[in-house]
Amino acid sequence: MDAPEIRYARSGDASIAYAVLGDGPVDLVFIPGGFQHLELWWEDPPRARLGQALLEHARLIQLDKRGTGLSDRGGPVASLETRMDDIRAVMDAAGSERAVVFAVHDTAPLALLFAATFPERVAGLVLWHPQSAFVRTPDQPWLPTRGEYEAWFGEQERRWGEHDYWDGFLKQIAPSLASRAERLSFARVLRLSVSPGDARAFAQLNGEIDVRHVLPTIRVPTLVLATAAWEPELRSARYHAERIPTARLAVLPGPDWIPSVGDPVPLIAELAPFLEEVREGSACGGRAGSRHRPLHGHRRVDAARGRGRRQRMARAAPQPSWCRPPGVGALSWPEDGHCRRRVLRDLRRPRTGDPLRMRGARGCQRTRTPDPGRAARR
Repeated sequence: MDAPEIRYARSGDASIAYAVLGDGPVDLVFIPGGFQHLELWWEDPPRARLGQALLEHARLIQLDKRGTGLSDRGGPVASLETRMDDIRAVMDAAGSERAVVFAVHDTAPLALLFAATFPERVAGLVLWHPQSAFVRTPDQPWLPTRGEYEAWFGEQERRWGEHDYWDGFLKQIAPSLASRAERLSFARVLRLSVSPGDARAFAQLNGEIDVRHVLPTIRVPTLVLATAAWEPELRSARYHAERIPTARLAVLPGPDWIPSVGDPVPLIAELAPFLEEVREGSACGGRAGSRHRPLHGHRRVDAARGRGRRQRMARAAPQPSWCRPPGVGALSWPEDGHCRRRVLRDLRRPRTGDPLRMRGARGCQRTRTPDPGRAARR
């Protein structure tokens, strides 16, 4: 298949590359794991095969994550919250009011945080081999230690351009790529998406991510997918399915760790009914449609109209309780988007005492212990 037309959504000071394909009954935002390049993605036969299968059931929206592929780099690797908001910017530019978000492996934290922050924009989640943390935690002993994790991305940076490295690596995680030529063709897309230094920076940032506290707050239908051949990933998938109240787990046959390799039929056999349930609204007890509105010149959805709609939906639906991390006071999830951003900011800045209380769409009411460094940060 020919490469799709590439468009750009403005998110803060960055331009995020995205493409829209097909005209299916439900919008599907697909965020591949690792590093991808939108144009090259469709030139690689295994990836294009998965894309074609997805197009049979959805209007497909793809994006290159900030700092990868055709999207802007611009300085150090952005925070998780900034990159999460890029999803909203792409959906606005594509005219998608509501979509199912399909996240692969290391992009799961983006999707989880997006679903918790903007539940009215997410009709459902599909999580392939999801991770909410990347180094060992007390309740996830199968994850690598920090030393093992750092050794892995250190070797990857040193050997980024070596064909033998990628041939051996993909032989382990994607055995359906039967020949060296197929494996090197697949790796070419990864190598051309980021530089070795950028790959290291992303891996270092991922090593600091821990969004396990978000899992109980998810209130959208969630399909967790894992392959039976990968025991650690299967344990991680069970972990997430058990802690997301609206999730169910589907274990797929096949030897491949990557969804865009091998036969897509088992994946589609689970995904297609899930998309149909979401489209009909039976999976979430309400409207789950994600039809897009026509845009003129691909303008963004009007901010005021979108904000009003979010507030109405938030008042109509039960609000999830936010499971707080250590050092942060109890929170009730606000309706107003401005307050939500303030919640996320304070989650990154733990304090003692009673740091924050959020109330309703009228705005934020909060009490804080004095922060002498705040004036300096301003």
